Amino acid sequence: MHSTFTHLGATLHKWTVGPSVYLAAPTLGARLMNWHLNLPDGGVRDIIHWPENVTDLTNLAGVRGGNPILFPFAGRSHDGGEPGWWRFEDKRLPMPQHGFARQGTFRLIEAQDDGFIALFVPDEAAKTGYPFPYEFTVRYHFEELVMRVEFRLHNLGRVPMPWSPGHHFYFQVPWQAGATRSDYQVSIPAKTAWRHEADGSLMEINDFRTTENLGVPELSNRLHADLTDGRAILSAVDGSERVILSYGSGKAPSADACVVVWTEKDASPFYCVEPWMGLPNGIANGRGVKWIPAGKIGTFEVSVTLE
Repeated sequence: MHSTFTHLGATLHKWTVGPSVYLAAPTLGARLMNWHLNLPDGGVRDIIHWPENVTDLTNLAGVRGGNPILFPFAGRSHDGGEPGWWRFEDKRLPMPQHGFARQGTFRLIEAQDDGFIALFVPDEAAKTGYPFPYEFTVRYHFEELVMRVEFRLHNLGRVPMPWSPGHHFYFQVPWQAGATRSDYQVSIPAKTAWRHEADGSLMEINDFRTTENLGVPELSNRLHADLTDGRAILSAVDGSERVILSYGSGKAPSADACVVVWTEKDASPFYCVEPWMGLPNGIANGRGVKWIPAGKIGTFEVSVTLE
């Protein structure tokens, strides 16, 4: 069931599919805001965190919640070691962290009982920093215990265009009454792990575990790549109540695809598990950027499943 309502001057959309309730602002960054379950005992479990103190929806890029859309590039871009820039055909172009879509305007193409499709409307900053003719759409598909998201980038120009998008899922942690962050873990089948340094370079981490407790401080801001499987799993430490993030079909993605884990503070009520197409600063580092030929369409598909 799909419905709309007005909140803080914006039109928000709500979907109820079995026990799942999804809340989104399709025209404001195509932002999924919250996903929660209505439990049999009358309680509620938040899957995707949304802070209760948000009073302004005009600056969603600064809100720690939902699922910000990272496009055209996830993470920080650098040119000559300086953040906020990237280079294309010897031109230095501005590129804010995570790109332009999370703070951008979208046009709602359709909203049905199982989700929505929204089209990015580039402003002048986006046109300057990413100067290509294109159509970028975000499609959400909602099921009872599964959420699927597809990015589609149609190259309308005559030259190949680069992209390396990603998601920034803010998962509610803890989600059990009386639990702490240390009662949860994340499992990512990665062969390598990295840190994104201040100058834009990548530093490899030699000592890491593929299953790590969320209470470990060193886990935050770690990038996991060379995935042997296309699934990352967030769960309780006993392996129960699994939240499974999958790339496309769930098979191993390209070697440069990465899963980023991040939280803001020790007491933050969320932990982000973020599937990205590639490692950050891909143009400069040479890892992770995909090129879409003229006239062709590139896609990036991710799903989140509850078990």
